[in-house]
Amino acid sequence: MNAGIHLQAYPKENVGINGYLSLKDADYWTVSGIRFGYSPTNTTGQAIVNFFGGTGWNFVGNEVSGTRGVANLLIRERTPLSTSASDRAVAAPHDYLVAANCIHDAAKTGSQGQMHNIYLMPTIYSGGGAIENNIIAGAPLGANIKASGSADPDGAPREVIIRHNTLLYGASGLVMGQAANRVESIGNLIALPISSGPNDGGVKTYELTAADTDSVKDTLISGYVHPVRQPWGSDPTLYLRRNVTPPSVSLTGSVANCSVRAADSSIRSVYGHMALK
Repeated sequence: MNAGIHLQAYPKENVGINGYLSLKDADYWTVSGIRFGYSPTNTTGQAIVNFFGGTGWNFVGNEVSGTRGVANLLIRERTPLSTSASDRAVAAPHDYLVAANCIHDAAKTGSQGQMHNIYLMPTIYSGGGAIENNIIAGAPLGANIKASGSADPDGAPREVIIRHNTLLYGASGLVMGQAANRVESIGNLIALPISSGPNDGGVKTYELTAADTDSVKDTLISGYVHPVRQPWGSDPTLYLRRNVTPPSVSLTGSVANCSVRAADSSIRSVYGHMALK
């Protein structure tokens, strides 16, 4: 049995860190109950919280906000020993969990298509990831979740489930791009775009090469001109089933204090971070 390290707030204590957390090969670590925020005096790193590689780690019940880098939370491989598939598999994250967090307000700086709340680029050599039951809100230039590579198309994720998250106020709710393979969106609530234009799309593909292995199911998408947008005419196309696109969704609570939720109990019991399993 693997005994990991727990980095967590002391019970009933309110712990905040303004700066950057970067963990490499954090096998079986759990990070929980901490508020992570931007610090103008500490400008290193691409994101406020960074996980590089690692197996069996959990990021649960935290708050991350205010990034001025590429993301609030960045998940990617550590530097591999070589470019061989075996070495990249060792360097990639495996069996990781991002759950019950509040991740919000990626700054409106840079160019369209940048500044995401979660940038998921663990590589196609990764596997077993889950992003679930999170509030993720406020990405006026980018995506609430971007599941894609960047310069390296193979940076895209493999075998990850993105389920029962509330994704609000993003230019895009969820982007699946490049070599993303077996990425599943299910039970998410995606609503209230904060901008329109080339990035508009509740779910959007980006040069997706294996779209028929990726799916969007049982998802509510509201307010976007394009609920699902495949702007390069992807062939094959995403697997789409049982999604709903109401013209509007009413919310209660607020993003700032991480209490936002669908006002209608029949919606929040099925879609988003409060859904009943």
